[in-house]
Amino acid sequence: MKILRSLRRSRWVISLLLSLGTAGWVLVVRQLGGLEALELRAYDRLRTLMLEYDDVPRTRRAVIVGYSERDISGEIGFPLSDDMLAAGIETILADDPRGIGVDFFRDLPIPPGSDRLNDLLRRDPRIIMIHQLATARDRAVSLPSVIGPAQAGLADLVPDEDGHVRRAILYLDDAEFGTALSLALQLALLQIMPDGIGLSSEVVRDEPVLILGQTLLPRFRGSDGGYVQADEALVHESESGRNFSSAALIGYVMAKDFGRPSSNIRFRILHAISASASCDLG
Repeated sequence: MKILRSLRRSRWVISLLLSLGTAGWVLVVRQLGGLEALELRAYDRLRTLMLEYDDVPRTRRAVIVGYSERDISGEIGFPLSDDMLAAGIETILADDPRGIGVDFFRDLPIPPGSDRLNDLLRRDPRIIMIHQLATARDRAVSLPSVIGPAQAGLADLVPDEDGHVRRAILYLDDAEFGTALSLALQLALLQIMPDGIGLSSEVVRDEPVLILGQTLLPRFRGSDGGYVQADEALVHESESGRNFSSAALIGYVMAKDFGRPSSNIRFRILHAISASASCDLG
């Protein structure tokens, strides 16, 4: 009894017990996923603040050419025909980029100009087209029939439960397609492989690990960061295109100067931007 009374009088012991109890409660709640939404929202806010105060200049190595409402309501129209798409790609190719990523599905032709686009895809391996693997949520969307896996960029996304996309897939293994590399990874390889930097893989601690040059890209774990038992895939933190230069698609299709980037850019992304397919990148 004397020991209990002395413990009650000791403020530091009471403080210690309260601290341990609070810490234990927080750990249990977090382990059960109760704090995941709060932590991810805090992460989103920090990322927003970083972008607002980021003074890094826009890179001239990558350009996003947007297909916007201005194009839809103007001379290009909707849907974007194969002829218009080919015209834009040809204009970009005239500046000798290292790679072009086309973020438009083309599993079905959209005439006129389908033969022109197919000839262009067959002729130039620097053009990467997107496709999508079948999942429980989405149907498969195949590549244009004239190209193979070497010109394929995976467009699958890993949205969180709140609909935000905070992680980007690097590759997926599919029973029918084989190993499918993401559009971003394919474009990165086109950019760096001429400089002698390649992609390889090793097994580290019984887990496959991608190696880009001398940099290890570890596999995402379901409890990394603010996540609790999230779907595991080889993903990386996604980056917005805020620091990329941008231009209007009509400037390339019409071969006029509508903010068209200079000719010394080695790496270009032709990126579709549409309200129906947009998502929040956190």
